[in-house]
Amino acid sequence: MIRFYEAYVKDVTLEFDPSSLIEKYTLAFEDYLDDVKKSYKEEYENYLISLSNILPKGETIYIRYRNYLSSLIEYDSANVLSDSFYRMRFLPQYLRLECLVDLIGRKKAIEFTKSYIDRKLANLPRREDAPQSIENLRLMQIEANLEGKDMDWIVIKLSENSYCNIVTKCRIHQVLKDYDKELMEVVACYPDFMMFKAINPHFILTRTQTLIGGGECCDTCYHDARNKEFSHPKTKWFQEHLNHYL
Repeated sequence: MIRFYEAYVKDVTLEFDPSSLIEKYTLAFEDYLDDVKKSYKEEYENYLISLSNILPKGETIYIRYRNYLSSLIEYDSANVLSDSFYRMRFLPQYLRLECLVDLIGRKKAIEFTKSYIDRKLANLPRREDAPQSIENLRLMQIEANLEGKDMDWIVIKLSENSYCNIVTKCRIHQVLKDYDKELMEVVACYPDFMMFKAINPHFILTRTQTLIGGGECCDTCYHDARNKEFSHPKTKWFQEHLNHYL
């Protein structure tokens, strides 16, 4: 089964109050700084100075961070512009990583950030509506993506235990494509790997390229780890489907 969904809609708005999310992200920032301090004690003070020099004014680093989150939100009447929501979600994390790169180098900063993401996502509480099969996951993703209006994608069902989503247009990429590709891919795309494993420990995500990382598409596949015969399709296979639908 193959189907191309053109769900991306420009200038979408979201009906929610971002204040609680801003507080949640600020608390997460406190937790993040604790991890940085434990891992890089000697560089920590310089890291805070580096962040403070970039963030808006405020009495503490946490107030500065919260003010930065708030400054990224834009409204259309009473609704939040979807593009600005993604800026608020990812730009502060990107800024944190960029400052860390300046202090400890790109390789160490990326390794630390990936490890931090893995630990936090691994401890997420299990969702009550978590899909129990790959087929359930596929159907849930289709529904969520159509409702979100954030992407165009080709969905290809490979078997009862595996499928591919070839993303050809993505709002996150459209909003954040002008930043460092490798660093933005870490904060915006890398969490997917552990997130789906947290949903169900048998679910495995494979991917070799992303739009944010400079790829021609996001060649994301999902399979059940108990399906021992799965292998990620070759680049030529994805290219053939892209040529057919685009």
